[in-house]
Amino acid sequence: MSDIDFNLMPVFEALYEERRVGRAAVRLGLTQSAVSQALGRLRHALNDQLFLRSSEGLVPTARAQQLAASMHALLSQWRAACRPPLFDPATSTREFRIVAGSYIGEMVLPPIIASLTHRAANIGLRVWNMSSNVGEWLENGMIDMAIGTFEHLPKRVRSHRLFGHPYVWYARREHPTAFSLRSIEEVLALPRVELDAGEGPVSAKGLWQEGGIRRRAAADVQSMLPAAAPHRASPVPRLYLHQWRVALDVVGKTDLLALMPERLAVIGGQEFGTAVLTQFTPVVTSDPSLIWDETQTNDPGNRWLRDLILETVGEGTAAR
Repeated sequence: MSDIDFNLMPVFEALYEERRVGRAAVRLGLTQSAVSQALGRLRHALNDQLFLRSSEGLVPTARAQQLAASMHALLSQWRAACRPPLFDPATSTREFRIVAGSYIGEMVLPPIIASLTHRAANIGLRVWNMSSNVGEWLENGMIDMAIGTFEHLPKRVRSHRLFGHPYVWYARREHPTAFSLRSIEEVLALPRVELDAGEGPVSAKGLWQEGGIRRRAAADVQSMLPAAAPHRASPVPRLYLHQWRVALDVVGKTDLLALMPERLAVIGGQEFGTAVLTQFTPVVTSDPSLIWDETQTNDPGNRWLRDLILETVGEGTAAR
């Protein structure tokens, strides 16, 4: 007996169950000629007629009857193995592991967790701190996905932008001079808070020097603002913080300025009494992304959580 082409096995199954070449062809989506040719190859490989013609259709030989149960079991196992795995968030007890940047995590994790507990009460979530090893962790399966701003990730890592993340200048509403400042140099001469996301501070001066901050046209600023108050030359203390709520609270209670995500403007104004220095155009920086390893793209659980995150805190279509 020669080796049997696996593609002939479904033909055998269809002929055995349908007992007519025409019906088997329709079931398989083949022509009757193709089914007849496949039967010829089966007969040659197994050295048996397998099916004999009669007035009532095809009659299986003893050899065909012997093979039928084993052939059906093999095909059933193969189809079950090829069937996409099921994921039911309502009943799943899977634990997902994600990495979230410090202050970005504080912004996005509460609504994500609220959606998660509402839709999948039995699913667990383990959140890890940001690390330079995040790409490696994704590749070796230590984590399922990560949220933050990333550079130099492995080629196999896929990403989906979550939302725009420009930075703006904040000050307390009653700040004596901040809202009359005309130039970024005047801003940088004042004491300030710099938000450190855990991967190095978001340097206000550095962003300005790199061209990240675009000021409005001088004429526009001049028409909007009163005369700027003079500033005395003095050392400029800096305060570096990881927690954006603490930074906003400090800004609301002191004369320190801060360059922080525009997404915090509503929270800051309502909770901490801060306001945006609208005379300066927001700083364009890299936007937060959702990232995952390419091998997990079609995993039903991973895809479900990605879609939930995009639906909850993202902008645009879900991550596929």
